[in-house]
Amino acid sequence: MNAIVLAVPVLLQLSAPDEPMLLPCLGSHSRTITTSSPQTQAYFDQGLRLL
Repeated sequence: MNAIVLAVPVLLQLSAPDEPMLLPCLGSHSRTITTSSPQTQAYFDQGLRLL
């Protein structure tokens, strides 16, 4: 049991994506924020759609 508990963080690190996913098909709701980064705007809008 202890080996499994200790291995979980290692497995999560190995399977974690390089960056968070942008999920498709969540709708088109958007609210403009003050940023010069289109990626930041996309992640903000995704969070808004998930509420």
